[in-house]
Amino acid sequence: MFSDDEEIATEVDQSWLTRIGNLEEYVEAAESSGFELSGMVDLTDQTTQFWELTKRFTVCLQEASSLPSGEPEKLQDSIQLHSLVHRSWSTRALTYRLLHFVLNAK
Repeated sequence: MFSDDEEIATEVDQSWLTRIGNLEEYVEAAESSGFELSGMVDLTDQTTQFWELTKRFTVCLQEASSLPSGEPEKLQDSIQLHSLVHRSWSTRALTYRLLHFVLNAK
């Protein structure tokens, strides 16, 4: 997952305890370690609906369950984050790419 949008990346990072970078950061880091990008497949468009589906699943779980204290709030936070990711995926503020690197023989 990559993002050039600092605000969206920060929100996702805080929720998932990760650090989403942009594509250039990853390529530069690999190149500085002796690797060269040899291929890239952008799967963003093919995976956009995943976020809507998982959001809807979480809504169903929230509506159908008798949840312990604190869980409804966690599910609501998850629903909001999935909505943000889905919107960001749809506008390509977040992208999903498979990168293939090879060790540079130089």
